Amino acid sequence: MKSPKLVINTVWQALKSGGRFVAEFGGYGNVAIIFNAIETALATHRSTVVAGPGIPRVEDYQRLLKARGVEVLSIALLPRPTRLSGNVRGWFETFDQSYSSALPLAERKHFISEVVAVLRPMPCDSDGHWTADYVGLRFAARKPDLS
Repeated sequence: MKSPKLVINTVWQALKSGGRFVAEFGGYGNVAIIFNAIETALATHRSTVVAGPGIPRVEDYQRLLKARGVEVLSIALLPRPTRLSGNVRGWFETFDQSYSSALPLAERKHFISEVVAVLRPMPCDSDGHWTADYVGLRFAARKPDLS
């Protein structure tokens, strides 16, 4: 969510008085191991990440919710290592565009191979199973009863 204020305002408008807003999305620290490998590989191409993962800290998102008048019932970061089906290459085929868009199209396939090589010793076990270091920001909030 690149525009959390817009999301919160839109949900606020959709909620009835007393309505609940419950969500989970990538939070601070989400896929940090993968993201660091991406930054390392991009540096070898003399490039940087064009669009970071947009991952908020608990206190930042809580402040945005409260600023809109939403009552935060609970909010927390939840580390949840997630096994990937296949290897990390599939993850890149889904999420790669925001990371490699600064590279010429011809370099992107090689770039993914470089990132996979950098990552191999970290989130890959001895049986070849890959795990993403997913961290979710989960919250439950409520629009005050305005009646």
